Amino acid sequence: MKKYILINLLIWFLFNSLPLFSRDKMDGFEYGCQKKHEETVSSFESKLKKHPQSRKIKKKLIYAYHQLATQYAENKNWNKAIEYDKKALELDKNNQLLKKNIAVFYNNYALIYFSSGNIIQGCNYFREALKYDPDSKQIKKNFSSVLTNKASIQYDKKKFTFACRLLEEAILYDDKNWNAYVYLGEIYYYWDDLQKAVEYWEKALILNPDLEFLQERIMKTERENRIENKFNTAKIKYFKVKFEGYKDTENAWRVLRILDKARYKIGSDFKLYPEAPITVIIYTSKQFERLINKLDWVLGMYDGKIRVKKNDLVKSDELLERVLYHEYTHALIHKITKGNIPIWLNEGIAQFEEPRKDKIPLEEEWLKDKLRRKESIPVFKLENIFIKRNDINKLKVAYLESKLFVCYLVDRYGFHCFNKLLGRLGKGEKFNKSLKKSFYKDLKTLEKEWHFYLNDD
Repeated sequence: MKKYILINLLIWFLFNSLPLFSRDKMDGFEYGCQKKHEETVSSFESKLKKHPQSRKIKKKLIYAYHQLATQYAENKNWNKAIEYDKKALELDKNNQLLKKNIAVFYNNYALIYFSSGNIIQGCNYFREALKYDPDSKQIKKNFSSVLTNKASIQYDKKKFTFACRLLEEAILYDDKNWNAYVYLGEIYYYWDDLQKAVEYWEKALILNPDLEFLQERIMKTERENRIENKFNTAKIKYFKVKFEGYKDTENAWRVLRILDKARYKIGSDFKLYPEAPITVIIYTSKQFERLINKLDWVLGMYDGKIRVKKNDLVKSDELLERVLYHEYTHALIHKITKGNIPIWLNEGIAQFEEPRKDKIPLEEEWLKDKLRRKESIPVFKLENIFIKRNDINKLKVAYLESKLFVCYLVDRYGFHCFNKLLGRLGKGEKFNKSLKKSFYKDLKTLEKEWHFYLNDD
């Protein structure tokens, strides 16, 4: 806006330095003083037709066109503003100030199209702006910023190829756009080009040293790269498995077969079947510990990729199924909620989706005993236990309570209530508000109902 005002002032000073016309000789000037810019334009256009070689009339018409363009710009009618400043430019083709002004109008017009979701037209108008002012750092920066914003939306939809194209163009216009480098790193990380991911993140960190989370991300990815550098790959349409050594090829295909079944079974609950392939990595226990730094009893994890331990997978098909269904559920929950979900609920739903629920009656008896002895953990306190993770015994109880609470809610209210809840969380709603909208009761009431059900012999 400051730039726009400056350009107008410069043009005003340029034309104000011309000799003034007396009112009796140039009635168009009177119209201009009354801000009747359309009449002023019409008057000078008529006079120019009669005197096409008159430099004075031409200059006054240029000024009148610009005044009308300014009036339209004040009303945010960028299309008309562009039209009349272009007419002025036709009469003075080398006027750099008019060119800059048209560029500003195109810039503002582009932002409107981007905000309405019309990416293609928005891009076209930014490119038009740069034709008129190719050296404008601000317009380039705006274009780069908007492209990055739209790329982030495509990234969330897992449309990585389209997002990558937008981000690469964003960097062409502003090579100091650290946000674009962060997203490019994430995309190449997803594509398993870990070295390139690190390169982009390092560039982002140089431009913005405050991105402390990237330092840890880079270190973790470099460790990952050292471990997985020589891993083999097996894949089907929706899943890819990375593993070490050809001896584990059969394990890799076991994983793929199970996940293919999980996709349809769990997808039917969530009404979600992602098209973008999910990567699964099989580690030895030592590699898993080095990379993830998790407790020994943790069998797998999801952090954008599903990570599991080979030693656990070879024990039984039942265990392998349980781990993969659990982690795949986390992947779907993350896609829907974008991470906006309490940990206890995330873990509860993931356990609910695991195969074989025949142990639930025994687990409920165990919990009934805990309730009678007042040793159970209130649901609202579960989150803190998952965050701290410093007491294994409490953590195991928290996992079990989360599972049984979710099982009860599904049995009583149906899984469709969870789909409503997760959808609202994905839109950024607060948990308690989303819960009440989805189940028509607050957490405290639902927990009371659950305890009553457990104690109802």
